Amino acid sequence: MTDRISISRNIVSNYVMYVVSIILAILFIPIYLNRLGAESFALIGVYALIQASIFVFDIGFRQTIGREFAKMSGTESIEEARNIFSSIEFLIVFISSILLVTIFFSAEFLAVDWLSVDSLSTEFLAKNIKIIGLIVILRFIECI
Repeated sequence: MTDRISISRNIVSNYVMYVVSIILAILFIPIYLNRLGAESFALIGVYALIQASIFVFDIGFRQTIGREFAKMSGTESIEEARNIFSSIEFLIVFISSILLVTIFFSAEFLAVDWLSVDSLSTEFLAKNIKIIGLIVILRFIECI
């Protein structure tokens, strides 16, 4: 019975923390706008957009790894687990490399044609888009 209460308490606390994080994100928007200005704040939006776009390419790799390793946990097939993980790892690194090259070559285009800013230079925007792309790709690779 205590396990059931513990699980219920964990579920409720997870939902509460999820709601708190949403509320904090909404409350901090005016602070960000005040401190950064609208154009600099737009880079946070670009970061969120690139991150959401990149994670579309996950295509269930994390779930596949978890499911396959859970199926193999009862067996002694370490070599098979290593093969599956290295195959998925290769695909993730390959996809990440293509996405990173795409972001690096399109950063100038995004800075000039996609974002319309007055106070930030095109070079500054392009450099920051490249940095954002690198961070998002590294986080994508880290997730496996």
